[in-house]
Amino acid sequence: MKRIFPALFVLLFIIAFQSCKKDSPANPDKPADTEKPDPSKIYLVSKITFHYANQSGRVEEYKYDAQNRIIQSRTENYHFTPTGSWDTFNYVYDNNNKLIKAEMISYDNRVLTTRLFVYNSNATAGDQVYEQTENGVTVLVYPVSLDANGRVKFVAKRYGIKYDSNGHFSYYGAPEGMDDFDATFQFDTKKNPFYNVVGLNPNINYLEELYPVNSLNNLLTINNSGSKVITYNVNDFPVKSIYTSATGNIETVDYEYIVK
Repeated sequence: MKRIFPALFVLLFIIAFQSCKKDSPANPDKPADTEKPDPSKIYLVSKITFHYANQSGRVEEYKYDAQNRIIQSRTENYHFTPTGSWDTFNYVYDNNNKLIKAEMISYDNRVLTTRLFVYNSNATAGDQVYEQTENGVTVLVYPVSLDANGRVKFVAKRYGIKYDSNGHFSYYGAPEGMDDFDATFQFDTKKNPFYNVVGLNPNINYLEELYPVNSLNNLLTINNSGSKVITYNVNDFPVKSIYTSATGNIETVDYEYIVK
């Protein structure tokens, strides 16, 4: 159970997970009364900046194809100031918008590691990660088990995910802890930053992040621990969240979007 609670604690302040003119960033500082809601606009989160209580931070950036699938993600963790050292992944999907390949690339665009993803409908148990050779190079293959609704249930034997009746996750952690875990999750009724993102991407959702990217609403609390205040734009997407822990530590998250 030690693996479960750090990941769930991070969930409290980094999930707020998973348009104006085309490809123009949304302005979180624009007064709400100068713009009217427009449900035809498509918001795609392009940058998320985390400011932690210990003066460290994290920046995530996302690029999309014409189908609104994430084709590149890059992240940087830093202390005090950004360093310019990014972990970058490029993504390839199948015709059903499921991720089949994730390549970690260097600053000069060399492939450093390759992960392949295969899918099955065995929602009762995860399978082990295994190796195979692709073009003479050894790659890691991650079996992903889906439930009857096409949602990720297991990522290999590393992670298990449960959902409530509204489609929100109610557990994320080691598979062996799924049946014993009991907690109360509270969500808002607004749109998650990844609401319009197309495709199933286990690399972002479960391997690179400490949380599953939720594509519905935004997590507020677990077991009423701490409090979170979220500021939304006129179309109900979060532009800023401020989480205050039970001990008084304050963590903030800022969101930027591409708007189509």
